[in-house]
Amino acid sequence: MTELLFAVFNVTYIYYTDSIFFLHCGYLLVDTFYVNISLIFCFDELSGFFFGILDFALILCFYFLVEYFEYDSNSTGIILLSSLFSHCALWYFCVFDVFLLLFFWETISLISFLLIQHWSYRLPTYKAGIKVFFISQLGDVPLFVFAFLMINRFGTTDLSEILSQLALVAFEYVIFVNFNLLCSFPALAAFCLSFAVLLKAAQFFFYP
Repeated sequence: MTELLFAVFNVTYIYYTDSIFFLHCGYLLVDTFYVNISLIFCFDELSGFFFGILDFALILCFYFLVEYFEYDSNSTGIILLSSLFSHCALWYFCVFDVFLLLFFWETISLISFLLIQHWSYRLPTYKAGIKVFFISQLGDVPLFVFAFLMINRFGTTDLSEILSQLALVAFEYVIFVNFNLLCSFPALAAFCLSFAVLLKAAQFFFYP
């Protein structure tokens, strides 16, 4: 039975190019040579752009929180949860590893549920929290399928290695024997990732 050991194998180090800054936090030790789990964060122009947009939105949200919950007895708790949500969202834009992608994805889901349950003694609030949690978990399914496809095909969670090899699988296909269906590997991965984002962001038919 494979044992997962949560320990960092090597010392954290930093490396960068002209426009990209990488923070490598080591490897997650796994009792198998099948998967190489790297803990990497990437800071580039795209993540910097989203940092600016998200920071502006978070500043407005915190201003609203402080004003709206000024006389609420549990204001400290919701402000701390909102701060934790903000940090996870910011780090989420910088992850460069499938394992970290899943970790922050699930963390954001959990914090969102706790934020909605702030007034859990209200029945509509409780129902809303359960509904959001259920739909959020539906969004996890295609993301986990995407992660499984990437790890099973490339044997690593490092997105830099995965992206460098994507051109090699442009003409590979996934066969669903039970459904007599043939699907392009890149198309299936793109569909799973897009569907997960649509569910997570409550877009189109998933707004409830």
